[in-house]
Amino acid sequence: MRKKVKNKILSKNMNTKKKPPDIDLSKYSQFYKSIKLPIKYVLKNPDINLPIINNSIVMCNKIVIHTYIYYIITIITIILYLLLIRILLMHV
Repeated sequence: MRKKVKNKILSKNMNTKKKPPDIDLSKYSQFYKSIKLPIKYVLKNPDINLPIINNSIVMCNKIVIHTYIYYIITIITIILYLLLIRILLMHV
C-alpha cells in the first residue's frame, strides 16, 4: 500500500515541472535565410576571379597541413626528449 502512495507522489511531482520560458530571439538578432549556390554565380568576373580564389584556397590548405605536421613533430620530439631524460635519470 505504501508503494502506491509513493508512486502517486512522484507522479504528481513529475507533472509539476516548470517548462523553460520561451525566449524571443528577434530582440537579440535578425534571422537571415541562406541559399547554397555555386561561387561562379556570385562573382562578377568568374573567369578571372575563380582561379585566383581556388589558388588561394589550395595555398591556405597547404599552410594548414604543414602547420599540423610541424605541431605533431614538435610534440613527438618533446615526448622523446622526456623519455630520454627519464631513462638517463634512472641509470644515474
